[in-house]
Amino acid sequence: MRRRPRRHRARPCHPRGDRTRRTPRQPRHPPPRHRHRRRLPRRWCRPPIPRASRSCAGPRRGVEGRLPAPAPRPRHEPLAAERRLSGCRGKEETRHVNAHAPIDPQTDPVVPNVLERYPLPVSDVRLLSDKGKKAVWEIRSKAGVYVLKKTPLPAERQRFLNTAVHHLRRGGATLPAIIPTATGDDFVPVERSCYVLYEAVEGRAPNYEDADDLREILRSLAAFHRASRGYSPPPDARERSHLGRWERSYELRLAKLRFYAERAVYEDHPVALAVRETSATFLREAETALALLHQPAYRQWVEKVGEERNLCHQDYAAGNLIVTEAGIAAIDTDSLTVDLPARDLRKILNKVMKKLGWDEARTHAMLAAYHSVHPLTADEYAVVAADLRFPHLYYGIVTKAFEDRAADWTPDKLLAKLHETIDTETAKMRVLDRWNDIVAAVLTGT
Repeated sequence: MRRRPRRHRARPCHPRGDRTRRTPRQPRHPPPRHRHRRRLPRRWCRPPIPRASRSCAGPRRGVEGRLPAPAPRPRHEPLAAERRLSGCRGKEETRHVNAHAPIDPQTDPVVPNVLERYPLPVSDVRLLSDKGKKAVWEIRSKAGVYVLKKTPLPAERQRFLNTAVHHLRRGGATLPAIIPTATGDDFVPVERSCYVLYEAVEGRAPNYEDADDLREILRSLAAFHRASRGYSPPPDARERSHLGRWERSYELRLAKLRFYAERAVYEDHPVALAVRETSATFLREAETALALLHQPAYRQWVEKVGEERNLCHQDYAAGNLIVTEAGIAAIDTDSLTVDLPARDLRKILNKVMKKLGWDEARTHAMLAAYHSVHPLTADEYAVVAADLRFPHLYYGIVTKAFEDRAADWTPDKLLAKLHETIDTETAKMRVLDRWNDIVAAVLTGT
């Protein structure tokens, strides 16, 4: 039986025309992943809760042979000058830096060059705190005591903050004065940072438990909002604004709470169990708050503030306030923004009630003190109630747990903080159920 002749198979051509050489066989690659596959943000997919066996003192992850991470930079206790600015207590710092002497390696070497821009005979420089991108120094001279701050802000944003401080001071708000340089500038830009020199303020920290201090805090906040009206930033300043963005912010936060509530169903640890038991209640409160923002009162107030240009401090709390002979002075104006006064009211109410507990009489006293200086309408107080209705504190602790931002907390501490927050939010809901009666008494002065 004759065999069939084999057919000749054409060999692949070589680029240079040599048909005797074969091209090397190409390796097989895995198929490409689908580019349009929807993925959740990476921070949503991190390990949820630190395990009980994980030690907070050591590294969270370790690999054999890997060098240990460098030790964190030591944080310094607040000093005498910072107590004048923030009212906190701390040990006296022993390191001194003379502007005309060699600079300590742990101190920013740019400081002497910055101080040369000011017409002040500097006698001593003392480092108060150093957080890397932010730092504070006490500056002593024959003219007095000052505070130099380093901020990680671009010049356009720092110009917005400084011009806002000047406007607030002209309007009667009690803020530390900004010291100009020899050329009249109110800050010194250096690379990606800005250095601002403020006058030091003598005083003490207010006490929430003191009824007189608490009343003065609310009155000074109202004076701050009243003094901020009419602010218009210069063309070369970059404005920060949250005005009209609450609805979108609520929607994003509500989506996160839903996501973590669903995730808690499939996880077995005490924090997830607590979230499973309470998520339905707080999701309902968040949805109610978002529905209240859809009412005309919110948009009407946004349009009103858009014309009046109201500023918010965003951290008007005891740590940033100083009780002086002239009244309560506010410091740390790095977070100034254009927004509704309700933002500051919600934050100070949450801070005070988190420490002292929600109480109807205390809520009335705080709102009455604010209303005596900067009165609001019933519709505007309804917007304040909507912002309070959203579970901001619950959202903060849940995201901190599930996004692994509580690495320095033990699991027991995290669980205790969560239960404290749940109790605070639950007590707040009972007071908000009486909100209309509280506001009616404030408006009538009873």
